[in-house]
Amino acid sequence: RAILGSEIRSQLFEYVSTIYALMEKGNTSLSYFAPWAPVPAHINRDKARRQLMGVIQKVMDRRRKEGRQEPDVLQDLMDKTYPDGSPVTTEEITGMLASLLLMGHHSTAVTASWTGLLLLQNKDKVLPELLEDIRSRGPADSELLKATVSEAARKQPPLTFFMRQVEEDILFKEYTIPKGETILVSPTLAGRCPAAFKDPEVYEPRRFMPPRSEHSSCPSAWLPFGCGANRCVGEHLAYLQIQMIWGYLVDRFELELVGELPETLHHGFVAEPKVPCRIRYCVRSAGSK
Repeated sequence: RAILGSEIRSQLFEYVSTIYALMEKGNTSLSYFAPWAPVPAHINRDKARRQLMGVIQKVMDRRRKEGRQEPDVLQDLMDKTYPDGSPVTTEEITGMLASLLLMGHHSTAVTASWTGLLLLQNKDKVLPELLEDIRSRGPADSELLKATVSEAARKQPPLTFFMRQVEEDILFKEYTIPKGETILVSPTLAGRCPAAFKDPEVYEPRRFMPPRSEHSSCPSAWLPFGCGANRCVGEHLAYLQIQMIWGYLVDRFELELVGELPETLHHGFVAEPKVPCRIRYCVRSAGSK
């Protein structure tokens, strides 16, 4: 609702969810290199995007006709203009809203899933102390819970890789990377760099807490949210959402991972766990630890 508005949330939610799913499936690894390649995933993605644009246009037309303002991102974009006074087009608005939904929802949901799966795989190592910290400080202020999210994002970063265009010639060791080339950076490989993270294959959330704070000694090795000028602007919101979700679940339920940790799927632009991801749960008794 906060992004697309009350009209879509209350009247067109299922229809728009179907469109969104098709757009999401249309973002594959191939899309990074050949976004317009005429493959079925791209054809369905582009068709869904046109459908979403039609839905958004109708909502915008109705608001303008009724002279109605809404407290959402869609309204904010409708009201914006460029320096020359020209309005933001429906196509541009659709693209920005789709980006917010795809990146703000999917990547956060996947990281939330990995946070819980890895935590429960290592519950004896972390969970007792984590539960105490959540209950004493609250989920939003729990440093150990935040570190648990960070460790999950290190071991299972949401994005397969980042792409950056070289703006000037770069000398790297004996190689010269010329201006105009595209560099691919893998957060997965960076997060497993032993020069930055001690025993990188070991699950250890406390590596993100003082006195270790391993991510601070080599910031460019921890890349779940990117780095530099293009670092994800939704990083703090993602942490808050995931910490509130797992803070609630850990505090109120006894949780157990069923079976082995799921495999990682790399067929899309987000590395998600292979379903089914099964967790056994029961309500905690009053005063239980």
